[in-house]
Amino acid sequence: MVLDWHSCCAGILLWSILLIQHGQHIAGSIAFAVLVNMKHLYACLAPVYVVFLLRHYCRGRQAVRRFVTLAGAVTSVCALSFGPFILTGQFSQILQRLFPFGRGLCHAYWAANFWALYSFADKALAMLLPRVGFSVDAPAAYMTGGLVQVTQFAVLPSPSPSATLLIVLLAMLPCLFSLWRNPKPESFLPAVVYASLCSFMFGYHVHEKAILMVTIPMAMAAAVSRQDARQYFVLSTAGHVALMPLLFTEQEYPVKVLLVMLHAACSYRLLCAAVGADFLHTVERIYLGGFVALEAYCAGLHSIAFGLKLPFLPLLLVSVYSALGVMQIWLCMASHWLTMPSANLTGHKKSS
Repeated sequence: MVLDWHSCCAGILLWSILLIQHGQHIAGSIAFAVLVNMKHLYACLAPVYVVFLLRHYCRGRQAVRRFVTLAGAVTSVCALSFGPFILTGQFSQILQRLFPFGRGLCHAYWAANFWALYSFADKALAMLLPRVGFSVDAPAAYMTGGLVQVTQFAVLPSPSPSATLLIVLLAMLPCLFSLWRNPKPESFLPAVVYASLCSFMFGYHVHEKAILMVTIPMAMAAAVSRQDARQYFVLSTAGHVALMPLLFTEQEYPVKVLLVMLHAACSYRLLCAAVGADFLHTVERIYLGGFVALEAYCAGLHSIAFGLKLPFLPLLLVSVYSALGVMQIWLCMASHWLTMPSANLTGHKKSS
């Protein structure tokens, strides 16, 4: 049921993007407003929508009329959604449930993002520093106990919800600045993908399934160039492998492995036909091959070596290794937006 809901939301997102790209700005904005009210996780894309619509749609002689129409359409959707709760005095409870900051920075199973690497670094430092004479107050199994709660890091600073929000917005700035300077319809989809990835990488209490917010719209332009194909294939493979621990029963194991392998094989075959067989670099091939060794360890070697001890270690390895690939793609996208702040950002990157 949860996956059906996420699939419905993803469909509305794609619909909204296509409407915007085809010039149906009011309809696309209404679809996005409905989407945000269905799943507030998509609110991270609002800066991209606001900047693009203000610069591309609300301009010229009819700028004021268009702005009022656009604002009225979006406000009407929000009023229909939240109006009953405001009238009954329950709006504060809605906000508390929408933003449950008491659940902590990381999910019980770490999402494959920057905070997985940050948490791993803190765990490693907490183990290594006492051996060289430093005193570290680290509770047993902190961050790896499988509990959903606010946990303080032992060595590194513990980011607050407001700090993570600021980091997300700062990470988006190059994209928003470029979109403001050059609001072309072709730039809208890459901007949505990048904003989604920024939210996934640096957001507070991000669920691992949120990677689908990035990979699904990203697939719409995966065959444009070798660089687009490379980024999509690495990100989707790392993201899908990171989701595998969610299906943890023995009956589900062959199904999840076959699904991930089938998607990777079909994607690779189709992308090769579209952009050429050499779209992956050697380092990326080695990285992707590492998932085979990782799965072999998690599926069998860990239990042989440790038995029932260290049950969180396989999950930690999957999160951290997948996060390395996701981080590499984010760095590539961030570099693209940083080095082309006002150039012709069409999403059609040069092949390399």
